[in-house]
Amino acid sequence: MKCCMILFSNKNARSRKKIVQGFSLIELMVSLSVFSMVMLISTGTLLIMIDINAKAQALYSSTTNISYALDNLTREIRTGYNYNCFHSNDLDVQTLPVKGSTADCPSSDNAIAFTRESDGARVGFRKNDISGSLEKRIDKIGNSGSWIPITSDKAVTVDVFDITVDNSVPYYPATSNTNQPVVDIVVKGSMNNGLDQNTTFNIQSHIVQRRLDL
Repeated sequence: MKCCMILFSNKNARSRKKIVQGFSLIELMVSLSVFSMVMLISTGTLLIMIDINAKAQALYSSTTNISYALDNLTREIRTGYNYNCFHSNDLDVQTLPVKGSTADCPSSDNAIAFTRESDGARVGFRKNDISGSLEKRIDKIGNSGSWIPITSDKAVTVDVFDITVDNSVPYYPATSNTNQPVVDIVVKGSMNNGLDQNTTFNIQSHIVQRRLDL
């Protein structure tokens, strides 16, 4: 009985000895290799997600910028009158075409002026050929304004800004012009999307004067 108990005790000791044994060198190397691969993949995925987010933010900012500019331009033109379009090379003068003057543009120009209904100011929009941005100008009575960019040259580059105006002459009983003035705009360019090659856009808008053509 004593002999058996000794053998049993030795077996338990050997079992405990096996339990407290550590990892072998091969097991550690395999574990470290797997851990390194997982961390490498996770870090790469995180960097890709950060890059995608930055590009998405850049594209969103550019889209918001051009959308704001075109919404402002469309709203102002729709509620204006006395349209007069011309080429921006003619804008070296200190004031926009005077209130009351009108001019159709059967061929595309890149600048337009009109009278704003709310305060009677002359408002102009044009493309700056040097910076590639859209610009706005407001000439109030006795106070000539200056051209102010409404698109960021870092976010949006405008290559084409063509304007066509029809029926600009107001309706009078003595004339045969009974049609509302219409303005067609074509805007082409590129937006910064965070990539080496920017995203191009091509926007066309057909604007009809909202007020009575009187």
